[in-house]
Amino acid sequence: MKFQILISFLLLSLASLTAFAKDLDVHVFYWSSRIEAQVSMRRGLEEEIKKYNQSGAGKTINLIPHVAGEGRLGVSNQIHQLESAIDANPDALIVQPTDISTVSRAVQDAGLKKIPVFTFDQFILNAKVQSYVASDNYQAGWNNGIYVESLFPRGQEIKIVMFEYTRVSAVINRIDGFFDALRSRNRKFVVLKRYESVDPVSASEAVASLLKEFPKKRSVDLIFTVNDGAGNTVVEKLGTKAEKKFCMRRLMGIPWLSAILKSIV
Repeated sequence: MKFQILISFLLLSLASLTAFAKDLDVHVFYWSSRIEAQVSMRRGLEEEIKKYNQSGAGKTINLIPHVAGEGRLGVSNQIHQLESAIDANPDALIVQPTDISTVSRAVQDAGLKKIPVFTFDQFILNAKVQSYVASDNYQAGWNNGIYVESLFPRGQEIKIVMFEYTRVSAVINRIDGFFDALRSRNRKFVVLKRYESVDPVSASEAVASLLKEFPKKRSVDLIFTVNDGAGNTVVEKLGTKAEKKFCMRRLMGIPWLSAILKSIV
């Protein structure tokens, strides 16, 4: 449904700009091909576009895909991809931002050339977009915080390790919601360590560091992962080294995983 709405906005905005064009060239910018939730979002978008094209309801939408990749290199890649696409004067851009701030300039440049921009998964700072579609990430974090709070005795201080990535609004909102929920219940907690991890590769490296830095049993009560890209890998790598419980939320159709590990051996 969300992608159908996005397509409707896209076609409406393009109608006056491409009145005589048979096809619409739309560049779409994906973040990762390794994070399962993002792969699912891509699949959903492309399936809806395919259905629309096959319906014969209007102009054909030609999607030109770009994948940025993970980490700091991915942020740089997406900036260059955006700049190249804008130079080609496409009919529109659809962006899943790798960073809510550093891609802002390129999106502003698209606005100066009157190229409509749509975003999904999150917004872009200081940039004019036609629309953006995202799940309620703050509520997702809040729900996981309430769930976590129920697992521990009232007087226990919860020792937490974070697998986070603070360059995207979706992740920031999840983290804020999570900790606000714990504070709302007056729970004591301490963050022992923060690892930058949002994809399988960085998560594997972080788990290796985690086991070296916290080798003693029960030295960590909780590992909070901000998405399935890291969470699934954490669970896989720790294997029998932890008692695992999962809290899966599907808010507005976008799944993400919080992996809770009660006693690291």
